[in-house]
Amino acid sequence: MGLFDSMKEKSAQKKEAEAARQTADKARREQYKQKLMESDLVQNLLGTIEDARTDEDSSWIALATDYYDHDPREVKIDENGDGFEIVRAHYYTETEVVAVPDGRGGAYEKKIDVKKRAVVQSLGYGFTKSGYLPIDRGRKMKTDTGNEIVLKSKDIRDIVEEILYERLQQLFPKCDFKGRVKSILGSPEKPFEETSYQNLTYFVPSREYKNWY
Repeated sequence: MGLFDSMKEKSAQKKEAEAARQTADKARREQYKQKLMESDLVQNLLGTIEDARTDEDSSWIALATDYYDHDPREVKIDENGDGFEIVRAHYYTETEVVAVPDGRGGAYEKKIDVKKRAVVQSLGYGFTKSGYLPIDRGRKMKTDTGNEIVLKSKDIRDIVEEILYERLQQLFPKCDFKGRVKSILGSPEKPFEETSYQNLTYFVPSREYKNWY
């Protein structure tokens, strides 16, 4: 009975320590986010979105381009950390013919469906082109209280994406914001060639069209 109680106590302590760690990580992340929002780079990114709102050529970020436009809009920082993009991404399936070994030294042809992605339109902002360092490595930041926060490059990219996504939600309340959506490209029949995207995604409202009668 004593051993069982001891194990329960250790398990409870472990859970408590993990909960405390997660709370501390969340607090540090929020502090980093608030600091990033004050940076010149993030303010310029937000300005780019503001300017696009009144630019006719960029109206696609908030409204369908035509009757057939049902494509998602995706918000992302490049994986190399050197730019920001809002893209209209078109997902489609294309049939391809592949050679399949027949086990006798030969092969036969087989049709497979392959899911693909094409960027139809994009609105971007290059970091190094605009004179800023890329988000290509982890960085330290001191808060107003003197605490030092260290985050990995991916975490920083995620935070910047969230800031921009939240601003889009404020500017375009009629859009349907889905959060991070995972899309797998390629074919299950060729799993080693599959790639995946998990971008912050939203859908724009359709244009209005008149009935015939």
